[in-house]
Amino acid sequence: MMAEAQVAEDLTLEISRVFQATRENVFRAWIDPDELKHWWGPKGFSTEVESFDARPGGAYRVCMRAPDGGEHWLHGEFKEISPHDFLSMSWVWEGGDMAGHEMLVSVAFTAVGQATEIKLTHSNLPSEGAVAAHNEGWISSFECFDETMTGSA
Repeated sequence: MMAEAQVAEDLTLEISRVFQATRENVFRAWIDPDELKHWWGPKGFSTEVESFDARPGGAYRVCMRAPDGGEHWLHGEFKEISPHDFLSMSWVWEGGDMAGHEMLVSVAFTAVGQATEIKLTHSNLPSEGAVAAHNEGWISSFECFDETMTGSA
């Protein structure tokens, strides 16, 4: 199933997609750093997890390394975690034209039979260009996520 993307007027990106995996497995892939590094980031990128404390108030810092070796560091704090249902975290790029701008990523997990629907909301984006770039990044990350969940990676 293709992901659906919508952009709200307040520069919020919303993406929904169904994955053929249980809600428990999908949720774990978002909060376990060993699983996260297998899918996080656009296709062709690798992910380094420097820190990842998946609990409310816990911090994370990750680097998405581009195929050309460019490093894209980001960090944030987990705001809310409801096991298997929901998580939210601040999202702050450390470099580039969005450096220091705090955004919020919220993810809802809904069982659909043995599959799981993810509804991702990335809010407080600073520009239309940021919406487009994050949409492209998340869609590509979801492709990697799907491959990881189905074992086709």
